[in-house]
Amino acid sequence: MALNGINMVYAQTAAEFPWIKVLSDMGFTREEIDDFFSGPAYLAWFRMGNLKKFGGPLPDSWHQDQLELQMQILERYRQLGIRYVLPAFAGFVPDQIRRIYPLNNFTTASDWIGFNCNFSCLTMVDPLDPLFSRIGIAYNREVIRLFGASGFYSADVFNEMLPKSGDLEYLAIVNQAVFDSLIAVDETAIWVMQGWVFNQDFWNRTRVEAFLSRIPIGRLIILDLFSETIPHFNDFSSYFGHSFVWNMLHNFGGANGIFGDIQKINLLPDKARLLPNSSMIGIGITMEGIEQNEIMYEFMLEKTWRSTLNGSQFSDWVLNYAARRYTTKNTPYVDQDFPLILIKIINVIYNTYDYQNKQLFTKRPNFSLRPEGISNLEQFYSAWDDLVGKIDHFQSSPLFRYDLIDFSKEVLRYFFDSEYAKLKIAWNQIDLYKFSEISANMIELLDDMEELLGSDDHFLLSHWLNGAKLKGNNRDERALYEFNARSQLTLWGLNSTSEVFDYACKAWSGLVEAKMECIF
Repeated sequence: MALNGINMVYAQTAAEFPWIKVLSDMGFTREEIDDFFSGPAYLAWFRMGNLKKFGGPLPDSWHQDQLELQMQILERYRQLGIRYVLPAFAGFVPDQIRRIYPLNNFTTASDWIGFNCNFSCLTMVDPLDPLFSRIGIAYNREVIRLFGASGFYSADVFNEMLPKSGDLEYLAIVNQAVFDSLIAVDETAIWVMQGWVFNQDFWNRTRVEAFLSRIPIGRLIILDLFSETIPHFNDFSSYFGHSFVWNMLHNFGGANGIFGDIQKINLLPDKARLLPNSSMIGIGITMEGIEQNEIMYEFMLEKTWRSTLNGSQFSDWVLNYAARRYTTKNTPYVDQDFPLILIKIINVIYNTYDYQNKQLFTKRPNFSLRPEGISNLEQFYSAWDDLVGKIDHFQSSPLFRYDLIDFSKEVLRYFFDSEYAKLKIAWNQIDLYKFSEISANMIELLDDMEELLGSDDHFLLSHWLNGAKLKGNNRDERALYEFNARSQLTLWGLNSTSEVFDYACKAWSGLVEAKMECIF
């Protein structure tokens, strides 16, 4: 990270550990505390107030391991001079708080995407109640006791949820309560807030301005989380003067299809910097998963030092990228025509951002699904064929092998998309013979994909599952971690959470055969 110019990161590992002491001191039982935390695969959504309990309980060994890991991470950040953002109190508490504080005021969040109130609808301390400050100070103080003061702290209050009221004074007080509980324990604290909250139509200019109004300028950094597609800094006059970071989100659920709009990354950050009265202070990456589309992230991170490239400069960048990525001591150079192959590929599949329809073969069959609209696929197929022709030259390059398999997977999935479109026509025409013929072709393509992905360790489901099970110290822990690993790749939640079915599905050998072939 340091070599890529990253100088600030979220450091949320072990964010649950401080809660154990704070909640125990308040009178919660250990069972009540354990029921509060989600499982490992869902902790990001627990920390944002969307989920509780699902996939848990977290074993004691998990908490201890995460604490030790966090200590090592922070020490390394300090050595490298990387600033880090620690967790802070956002108002969410276990439901049983009403047993301990029956006279205080609380609100209940709404059901989140169908998880029902067994696993969502978290209880939040009313920011007008003095208990909010008391718990906030206790949690934030414990965070600092364990990890030291960092000066930067994260708290997200209404992530994919609506406030109980649109009253401007109420919205201002909510944020003030969070900020006050921070500066009570670190008077230099800067709050780092995700701008994802403003995706809801609820947040008009007047409400956003009120929401941010009680935080002094210079004491809040807003992560404009999805700047390449849904930027909000323009809507709210650069967040009314508060600092913001332009972020590329790019990936949802860690899906490993090839996609992205590289020219947006080339152009848009510089445009944001040049806006009148812009309060942009940096760029960032906020992807939900890594180990995919490496070219997008390498290009984005270089925006730290580089302005927009013209066509010739971009071609030179691709040449240098290819040389760095594919040359080895046995393959010391890249042919001059090789960057032209990559640019053809980039111009087709890194020129779109229809992320919702990526990897159609990973979705549950449904005639309302539509294949992703990609033009010039013949150009991509031609470039892929040229890439295959380079195998002999790059046979000693493991990254060339990896990329070739990755691009070949995309060829198969575009073939699959084409067959799927034909399948819909055959169904609508009640041509069952044609429907059966096309169905067989689709299954054969999935067979080919299973075999292709099984030829490289990076595309194996077994690595994911075995890694999860190896984390466990006993049979129960192994079962818990394996459930979390399998659930995240498939249902993602419950039978009632259809909105996120297959949200984090991957094109992996083992998963194609065991899941995708079966459902199709």
